[in-house]
Amino acid sequence: MLGDGLPQRSAIDHRTSFRIARVALALFVLVSVIVDSAPILLDRRVAQLAGPYTWSAVDWEVRHLGDGVQEIRDQLFNSPSDDRVLAEVRAYLTGEISLENTGVAELRGLLAAAVAMQLREDGAPVLGRLVAPPVTLSLTRALRLLVVSPRNEIRQASFALLEGDFRMDRAPELERAVDAHNVSALVVEQIAIATYPTLIPLDTPPSAALQTVAHEWTHIALFFAPLGQAYGTSPQARNINETTADVVGEEIGNALMRRAGIEPPRSSSGGRASPFAERMRAIRQRVDEFLAGGQVEEAEAYMEAQRLALVTDGYRIRRLNQAYFAFFGNYAEGPAASTEVPDGVRAIRAQSETLAEFLARIGRITSTAELRAAVGASSP
Repeated sequence: MLGDGLPQRSAIDHRTSFRIARVALALFVLVSVIVDSAPILLDRRVAQLAGPYTWSAVDWEVRHLGDGVQEIRDQLFNSPSDDRVLAEVRAYLTGEISLENTGVAELRGLLAAAVAMQLREDGAPVLGRLVAPPVTLSLTRALRLLVVSPRNEIRQASFALLEGDFRMDRAPELERAVDAHNVSALVVEQIAIATYPTLIPLDTPPSAALQTVAHEWTHIALFFAPLGQAYGTSPQARNINETTADVVGEEIGNALMRRAGIEPPRSSSGGRASPFAERMRAIRQRVDEFLAGGQVEEAEAYMEAQRLALVTDGYRIRRLNQAYFAFFGNYAEGPAASTEVPDGVRAIRAQSETLAEFLARIGRITSTAELRAAVGASSP
């Protein structure tokens, strides 16, 4: 009897187990779609909506990599003297050298040589005669960037790079299409990007161009460090990375201007934020309070009211929303909730004798907690 009953019971158990397994699998798939795959689904939808305007990194590299190779060759074998570079920087900053009276290739070479020279002066990593990584850039039409944030928190949840010929009068239409998925969207009009060679907008003003080239070079220098590797996966790492690039860009750009005999414009050196930055930080903090209390509509109404007030005061802000703060809050003088990251990054730079030491130290830091600990460990 026992022998006859065991196979029958086993068959029943197997059928029951199979049904349970199927139900468990179905539940797992459902939960995965709702929870784990939500960012993937958002990315796909954003990619679909931005698809007709999406910028191709592969195509851009194919067309511009030769420029970078030529710049590296020139820095190795045809590097001008420091005095000549500074004289040309002075002429560029005063308008004697411009795109109207010189070629794009010549201006590109000047910017690369000038920034490389100052990076060496400030103790950047080098390989023989070359800064490591070598400074390379292409002056081309600026890209646009579609940034997406959740409505109930300020966080970059997705993005898409758009071609430079995407007309900004079409931005509201694209933003509304993305907003329809219960998120907050913003098309940023003009960005540089750390490709290799780096993409620098052709119409960048001279004083800003020097900083921008050094800023994007910093991203390349940090690429293989933990901080660079975490850029796409950690908002805290992205914030530290962008702030570091701002600090280096400001240092190099301002040093070049002073060596050329021109005083730089007022900046955020030493943590002194501009009146605009202070005002935007106060708005950001109030928005965070609304969102923490679940008052999403109130936060959005408040941001629109503040935007209108800023426009009245002469600040051109087309759209002020969660996506705006998610993007611009990553930068040193951007509207972040606090000054902890810029203050900490500047403290690490002040504690480092050279740029090489600074980049090595900051490159190991991927969170605000690690940044706080690093600053505290080095304080007297």
